[in-house]
Amino acid sequence: MTGPTRSALLDRLEALRLLWSGGAGSDDLFSDAVQLDTSHRGAEQGVAAAVGAFAPFEVPRIRMSNHVVRAVEGQAAASAYVCVEDHATRITGLIVAQLSAAMRIETIGFQLAGVEGDAARLGWNLPVTNRQWRPGDRPAAVLSELDAPWRRIPVSTLPLTDEEAIAEAWYRYA
Repeated sequence: MTGPTRSALLDRLEALRLLWSGGAGSDDLFSDAVQLDTSHRGAEQGVAAAVGAFAPFEVPRIRMSNHVVRAVEGQAAASAYVCVEDHATRITGLIVAQLSAAMRIETIGFQLAGVEGDAARLGWNLPVTNRQWRPGDRPAAVLSELDAPWRRIPVSTLPLTDEEAIAEAWYRYA
């Protein structure tokens, strides 16, 4: 059995972006017991929770950048910065996903980094974004260095071009 390809992992992130943007989903995108942990909604389980991660955005426009994917046989991890916006609100944050050998998303973590516009209409329990974390604040859903794909899979078997390797090093250390 061979592991996933970089292209296949990026395609899974794109399928997730399209689904969250209001497009059709893939029946095999998520494992049945997918775990979702977000800084704005807490921990949830199941496909419905994963699909509705950014409700109540109305026809959101979602962009992802700074993709990092790593894999070894039997597992993979992917991360990206995310910007979600509609006519009234924009949020930014970091997503980290863990995928099974069957390329189904098993866990999704999303840490909200910023909110602009009408945040009250979302009805979310927003994390503190305007100061450093303090005792008593909710813990982060994603700790960028601890949850990063290179921490989850220290030695990836995915072949990278020189350009991809340089970009991944930049995302990791910049």
